[in-house]
Amino acid sequence: MDKTKFGITVGALSAIGYLCGYLNMTAMIIFFVFTLALSAERTVKVNALQSVLLSFVFLIIKIVMGWIITLNSGIIDLAYKINDTVGKIFSALGEFSHGVSGFFDFAETVIFMILIFMAFSGKIVKLPIISKMAEKHIPEE
Repeated sequence: MDKTKFGITVGALSAIGYLCGYLNMTAMIIFFVFTLALSAERTVKVNALQSVLLSFVFLIIKIVMGWIITLNSGIIDLAYKINDTVGKIFSALGEFSHGVSGFFDFAETVIFMILIFMAFSGKIVKLPIISKMAEKHIPEE
């Protein structure tokens, strides 16, 4: 397997990129800039950009779900003032939105873990929309 100029394999460096994307957006951006500046391997650059884009998608989902949950908690208080039945309906919707938020957290963990293991192969991991965007912005060597 090819090694980078850092002495580790392309797959390991790509996997580290996905791990950084899962753990922390700041770490991912630092890793991405570091990779663009110092790595000559296109595979690592594309995987790093995909990790940034995927992290951004999950960040947007978390922000939207947070807004929904916050708005719903205010609506629940108002609904209970109107009628107990209406309040219970909105309370159930609030529980559902918490469940959906938990599902997205779980999905993020599973997707990133799969990507980390796939990246160890040293190839570019193909994601439906994100791969096209990443490959478009990272030129061929």
